Amino acid sequence: MENPLVTVITVTYNSGKYVRDAIESVLHQNYENIEYIIGDDHSSDDTWEIISSYRDPRIKAYRNPSNLREYPNRNKALEMATGKYVIFIDGDDMVYPHGLRYMVTMLEAFPSSGLLVVGYDKNAFIYPLEFGPEQIYKLQYSGKGFLSASMVGNLFRTQALKDAGGFPTGLVCGDYYVRLKICQRHHCLVIGGNPVWARATPGQASSQVATTKGYLEVVRIDQEFIGASDSPLSEPDKTLATRNVSYPAARKIARSLVTLHWKEARYMMKTLGWTWTDLKTYLSAMPDNSYMSEYNSTHLLRMDLSKNPFSTNYKRISNGSSE
Repeated sequence: MENPLVTVITVTYNSGKYVRDAIESVLHQNYENIEYIIGDDHSSDDTWEIISSYRDPRIKAYRNPSNLREYPNRNKALEMATGKYVIFIDGDDMVYPHGLRYMVTMLEAFPSSGLLVVGYDKNAFIYPLEFGPEQIYKLQYSGKGFLSASMVGNLFRTQALKDAGGFPTGLVCGDYYVRLKICQRHHCLVIGGNPVWARATPGQASSQVATTKGYLEVVRIDQEFIGASDSPLSEPDKTLATRNVSYPAARKIARSLVTLHWKEARYMMKTLGWTWTDLKTYLSAMPDNSYMSEYNSTHLLRMDLSKNPFSTNYKRISNGSSE
């Protein structure tokens, strides 16, 4: 493998209880060719004092003079990134000592992929798997998708992320949006193992996704990418994907109506731009999430081992696609 520069970004806001763990996990990697950007978003606790106590020459730290919020701060750090790859290890997360070397080795071996995602345990898949745009979209909308993964489990090809415009600042699910955007034009590599660790903390930014507003935002993002003129899905697949995304939302609205939460139901319908006819249509359209359901513990989806860069007979190839 080459030894490309990797940009590690840690964005922080009032992370004093955890940020030392995050920083130490990055500095103790067995992969040393990194630049480490730490951007504190005007914390009111001792986060900045902890960050400032480190003198490692790889660290480029800054403190915003005012609170920018999550995605503007991520974009500010991304603009500073000079590495071939970029990963976000937030102030409450950690990366295992072998994590960067493992992830970089994998993405180096699959140059068509603009994004690496750490996959979930699935008895039917043997990782690594590289999916083209159509496959990864069909898995997202007609199977068991990978693109809703935690941010810490993503290694981005830096240019692909910058070409996508970075993170949209008006969303609470901007990382989900940018994964979909990258995968419109690039392959996506899914790997196994556990190279990173995401800490669940009260009030963290990702908790906003669990709110009604966050849920509806995800549905609207899905609607946008499914219906886009440059969507990798065929027209029949777009129809199926729309049905699969809309059915759970229709059920959620119906539950609000049954429990007499009419204001909430009207809010959801207005946000999604639905009429009563739309609601009835989506409620009656049962979803089909069977894409790749033919794979199981006997009939596995897998690559030939010779395409795995950790295999002793690995040979560098131009495209290790699982298609």
